[in-house]
Amino acid sequence: MNNSRCAHFPVDFPTLALYNSYVKQKHYILDLKSILDMREMTMYELAQRSGLYYNTIYRIVNNNPTSISLPVLNRLCNALNCMPGELFREVEKKKG
Repeated sequence: MNNSRCAHFPVDFPTLALYNSYVKQKHYILDLKSILDMREMTMYELAQRSGLYYNTIYRIVNNNPTSISLPVLNRLCNALNCMPGELFREVEKKKG
């Protein structure tokens, strides 16, 4: 058996290492602030339209959450009349 291949993952290890380094650098953020700015909408107005608490909207806009529940995402999308993917933006992950 060739040592540079794995039986379960038929890609040579240098290719796999390159892929892993590429994947690790992708990072997505929920960019609600930009969407609100583009639509000239306040956090208060979004809270009213979505039925979410103002504090929830505030935390999402200002604290860059590490997770978001599907019901909250659904309410945001319905209030903004958008698809979930439109709420996220890819950024370069800081090394370190």
